[in-house]
Amino acid sequence: MIGTDPSGLALVEALLATTPRTRVIVIEHPERGGLGVVPAGVPALPAGVEVRPGWARLLDPWTLQIIGPDDRSETLTTRRILLATGMEPVQPDLPGLDQLRYFVAEDPAGMASRPAQALVLGGGNTGVALALALAQGGSSVVLIERAPRLLSDAELAAAEGMHQRLASAGVRVCTRAFAFRVEAVGEGGSLCVQDAVGRHVFPFDALFVAVGRRPRLGGLGLEALGYDTSKPLAVDRWHRTRLPHILACGEVAEDVAEPRAARATVAVFRWVRAWLSRYLPRPFVLGVRRDG
Repeated sequence: MIGTDPSGLALVEALLATTPRTRVIVIEHPERGGLGVVPAGVPALPAGVEVRPGWARLLDPWTLQIIGPDDRSETLTTRRILLATGMEPVQPDLPGLDQLRYFVAEDPAGMASRPAQALVLGGGNTGVALALALAQGGSSVVLIERAPRLLSDAELAAAEGMHQRLASAGVRVCTRAFAFRVEAVGEGGSLCVQDAVGRHVFPFDALFVAVGRRPRLGGLGLEALGYDTSKPLAVDRWHRTRLPHILACGEVAEDVAEPRAARATVAVFRWVRAWLSRYLPRPFVLGVRRDG
C-alpha cells in the first residue's frame, strides 16, 4: 500500500481479518500522513503490517522501487498495489508567495499561536472550514474567493447558507476578488486584491492558501502505465482501476457509485477541525450537518 489514507488502512484491516497470512507493506513519505490523519504523522496500523518510510515508484505494473530517507533503494515485486496517497494542496501562481511564510491545510508547522489577523485564500471546502474554525478560535478573518460565490461545487442554497454562517462568525467574505500580488511585511504580509470596485490591500499575520486540492499521484510512475494523474482514478466497487491488480481508495479514487462531493466535504471539515485543534490555544466548535 502506498500512502496512509484512512480508507486504505480500513481496507487493509478488512483484508487481514479474512486472510491473516497476507503480507502487507505500507510505504509512506517519512514526513507526512494521508488526508484525514494526524498531520505529520502516520496513524496506528493494523498488527502485522510492515512500514517502509520512503518514496515509491512503479517500475512496471508489478514492481515497485522504494527510495528510503537514507537514499537506499529497494525493489519489491507484488501481486497487488493499493494507492491510498490522499490529496495535496494546489499552489497558486501568485507573485510574491515564495517570499513569505504561508500555510496550507496539511503543513501547520510554525503556527505557534492563534493569529490575530488571518487571511484565507480560497472559498472551497477547505477554505471555508479554515475560515470558520479560525474565526471561532478568536482570529479576525478575511476570506478571498475569485468565483462569484463560495463552494462553487455545492448547491446554491448550501453555499448561501455557509456565506451567512461565516458572516455571523465575523468572517469578512470577498467574492469575485482576484488576488494578484502578496508582499511580506514584518512577520506577516499583505495581499493585493482586485474586485469590481477597485483594488484593496488586506494585511495579515498568517496567510492560509486553500485554492484547491488534487490527487497526490505524481511521481509514482503511473503515467507510464497509461493513467491520467491529474484527476482521481476511476475504480469499480472492488476498488480496481483499469489494471485490476492496481487498486485505489479514499480521495484518489473516483467511485461512480458514491457522490464524491458529500464525501469530500465531510472529510475536509472533520480533518480541519482536528488539524487546527493542535495549534489554536482556545477551543472552537466546527460541525458538519449532512441531511438525507
